[in-house]
Amino acid sequence: DARGMAGSMAGRPRGSSRVTEPRARRRVQVVVLGDFGRSPRMQFHALSLADQAHFEVDVVAYTGSTPRGEILAHPHIHLRLIPPPPAWLKRLPTALGLAVRVLLQLVQLTVLMLVRLKRPHFVLLQTPPCVPAFAVCRLVAFLRNATFIIDWHNMAYTLMGLSLGHGHFLVQAARGYEKLAGRRADKHMCVTNAMSEWLEKEWGIQNVSVVHDKPPAFFKPICAKEAHDLFLRLENTLDNSGAKAKDDLSLRDAFCFGDEDEFDDVDFDDFPNHESPDAARAAVTNTKTTPITTCLRASETTTGDTEMYRDQNKGKGNALEPRWRNRADRPCVLVSSTSWTADEDFGVLLDALVLYDVLATQQLILDVSSSGGAKKSLPNLLVIVTGKGPQRAMYETRMRGLNLKRVVARTAWVTSEDYPKVLAASDLGVCLHTSSSGLDLPMKIVDMFGCGVPVLAARYGAIGELVVSHEAPKSQHQKRNGALFSSATELAESLCDLLQGWGARDNTELDVLRRGAAQSANTRWAEHWEKYAAPLFRE
Repeated sequence: DARGMAGSMAGRPRGSSRVTEPRARRRVQVVVLGDFGRSPRMQFHALSLADQAHFEVDVVAYTGSTPRGEILAHPHIHLRLIPPPPAWLKRLPTALGLAVRVLLQLVQLTVLMLVRLKRPHFVLLQTPPCVPAFAVCRLVAFLRNATFIIDWHNMAYTLMGLSLGHGHFLVQAARGYEKLAGRRADKHMCVTNAMSEWLEKEWGIQNVSVVHDKPPAFFKPICAKEAHDLFLRLENTLDNSGAKAKDDLSLRDAFCFGDEDEFDDVDFDDFPNHESPDAARAAVTNTKTTPITTCLRASETTTGDTEMYRDQNKGKGNALEPRWRNRADRPCVLVSSTSWTADEDFGVLLDALVLYDVLATQQLILDVSSSGGAKKSLPNLLVIVTGKGPQRAMYETRMRGLNLKRVVARTAWVTSEDYPKVLAASDLGVCLHTSSSGLDLPMKIVDMFGCGVPVLAARYGAIGELVVSHEAPKSQHQKRNGALFSSATELAESLCDLLQGWGARDNTELDVLRRGAAQSANTRWAEHWEKYAAPLFRE
């Protein structure tokens, strides 16, 4: 994520209504009973509250991942962080561990929000989790005469059900608490139309504002030079991934081995800072090529084009700046981001990659053996999975044992500045989120659309509000922006259908989905927030 987001987030669409800058800013407490650095929606809320609605924002959250640079540098956003529950709680019996955890959180939140912080005018809570945050936020709002707003991301009791079973007495108790305490909030917003309807029908919570996730301005396509610099930065990270087996090739050895990596029109004898022409060649190759990009050769430029190299040091040695393009032999870059939790079965993706590898290898053999005609070879795949979470090590172990010929899978934790660029440098996104409630939507898909990247997504209840596939009603005006799957076989088939004829000038179906993804991102976060969320913060 780029550091200049504050300006882009606050970029004000013409004709939008804004809260007039007050003499003394009102205050809002933004409460995230989790890692604020891994909650992009709440970070965007904080920035919009500070920049668009002119609040002083107190963020109450756990210590953990580093938030966006704009958050850290913002003069009107204040991080009030508390330590997360100690690890030893997990060693206690389930009921006892939960009781101690809740008691500790109750004390932490009450002391911080009610005693240490200045009086807020609004309290905005992310849920889940809801225990004991609902009760504490309601108490703070009551005692300090503030408005309590819940932002429903999912149903907390359904997440508990994934690990304890939906019939467990603790899950049933949590459901009753969530329903009763949730209804005591003053205002509500949520992430999907389906969730708004469910809250009204099942729990009697009315007038829930639907604030869909929308990509901020920094989720956008990037040029070949930006992609090139990105992969140079990530090369060591990907080659040291826990998903890479000891004997696996590095990315450079796996993908950079053709004519794209020869620079015969460069005189390597003219590089005085290297011991030999061979050393100069290695240095240039390692910086002028990546698995997906390379520099233009002089023979590829046309009359009137910018010279392939520009001497930046005015005769003081060879400081060369090439022009860049995507490699003709590059792999298809498949990206997925995850929190590695139980509601995302990455086994489906791994099984699909095994199937794809078999089909791509068979197709390559057929193309090589054929004497003529159009080649239909499927491309090699570079699969990048970003994120942290409890199941990451387990799936990395499975990845190391795949032994694939045409597919390279790597995991990585990238900075918030690089994450949008990783998405934008990719050709396709994969989302395995299935939702414990069937009512929420994964923000990662919104981010991918912002970068113009179509998505293959797991099929479930509310996903049609975001991913428009061939299954969508024909009357729907939104262009197709992805495809849905329910099994590894269906995912592998979608990959093959979209990537057939890779490298051709027009990859018709993939191009259609790319245009649909770009159209899906026409409305950005700041504009959407101003229309649907800002009214909740006007008393």
